[in-house]
Amino acid sequence: MVLFGVFVVTQIGKPLEPKTSISASEANQAAFLAVKDIGKAQTAYQKTDWDGDGQKKFALFVVHLWRTGRKNKEPVDVNLIPEELAVARLSDFAYRGYSFRDLHCQMIGDDSSPSTPPQEKSNLRELDYSKEWALLANPELASQEDDIQKSLQFIALSDGRIFARHHQPDTIRCIPFELENQWSLISSSADVSTLEKSSMRKIKKLELSADETSN
Repeated sequence: MVLFGVFVVTQIGKPLEPKTSISASEANQAAFLAVKDIGKAQTAYQKTDWDGDGQKKFALFVVHLWRTGRKNKEPVDVNLIPEELAVARLSDFAYRGYSFRDLHCQMIGDDSSPSTPPQEKSNLRELDYSKEWALLANPELASQEDDIQKSLQFIALSDGRIFARHHQPDTIRCIPFELENQWSLISSSADVSTLEKSSMRKIKKLELSADETSN
């Protein structure tokens, strides 16, 4: 069984195979569309008191958009997103090459140590899921150098905005400080392609510069 929060939400068999034949470019596009679908599902979820606690709020965990727990009752099927997307929180269950993880805090000041656990940081605020939500889509299929160079990371916010950047190895546990200045705003699949190409150009320039320095 898989636990998210305090509820047992689903019984899952063997993990979905994360290493698929999908290319990094295809995975980027699929992730962008999946993030949009999760956003629509969150809007629909917030209209109903699914867990029966007397409050209408956004889903605390992505999996709750498929099946959510209720206090002292059996879980209830929500079915706002498919199961394979709902359980893609971990790399072993990656959905078309990506994992999708809810973010529960926002950095409100600069921090040069992203590996520090959120509970040990003083410059963050907890998100109020009765009013807002946030999501990270992280590439998990990058097993080859070309995939790593082309892969993007996405962060979606409850105001409808989606941001993206070239994949970086640092761990993201909260909405980053100055997200708007550090990431690119993405509105369409064309924007995804443009960012992917610009990331590749920057990488090639860095590689050429490194070669010239070594020579």
